[in-house]
Amino acid sequence: MMVYPVKHSPLLRQPEHFIARDELKALVQKVTHNLVNIKDETGEFLLRLDDGRVIDTKGWAGWEWTHGVGLYGMYHYYQQTGDQTMRKIIDDWFADRFAEGATTKNVNTMAPFLTLAYRYEETRNPAYLPWLETWAEWAMNEMPRTDHGGMQHITLAEENHQQMWDESRMRAGRTWA
Repeated sequence: MMVYPVKHSPLLRQPEHFIARDELKALVQKVTHNLVNIKDETGEFLLRLDDGRVIDTKGWAGWEWTHGVGLYGMYHYYQQTGDQTMRKIIDDWFADRFAEGATTKNVNTMAPFLTLAYRYEETRNPAYLPWLETWAEWAMNEMPRTDHGGMQHITLAEENHQQMWDESRMRAGRTWA
């Protein structure tokens, strides 16, 4: 029988410390608290567009790819733990954004819809369906495409002509797959 020498390597040997579940949950709660309370106090992260819009790219009360990634992570945490506070943060984020009205449709602003689709599957909340259907229709039939049919990586500020970015799969493609 072969015994592999792994003790000498920190990459191969068994970790000496694992994070306890309660410690990990406390860290997740702290990160989530910081995420949903982040504010751009100086205006440094505001994206000013020449049509007059000002997009807060840092704060939680926006609609961008960063929010989609955060919501998706929270959703999976909620799924694994049943943490109702996390579910409420997700549902409140969507309720607040819906109350504000539609945002510009692009690959980045589609990112939150993956989480919304999962929440719709769970709740069958009829308020979610028009949003999901409208954006899916846009993604399938109106979203700018590259010459080869890929989803062009158009954002709030840049067209990125003929560019298809790998990360678009998470933001757009996975939602409709």
